[in-house]
Amino acid sequence: MPTVSARPQPPNRDVFIVRRWRNPADGSWRGQIVHVGSGQTVNFGSDEELVAYLRRRLRAQVNETGTSGLR
Repeated sequence: MPTVSARPQPPNRDVFIVRRWRNPADGSWRGQIVHVGSGQTVNFGSDEELVAYLRRRLRAQVNETGTSGLR
């Protein structure tokens, strides 16, 4: 039987699902990001909005833990 070893996960891990698509009506890009841990869903209309959301999440993590969480 194969052995599966799980790596310990950091307690403050953030996982996101990002979807992005082109609006057929006007050709603009739209998107949605889901924070897997909380289920929070945010729609965005530009790359700048996506990056701003991620920055807010990372700042909140720094404020809670004192580390950026970036590896």
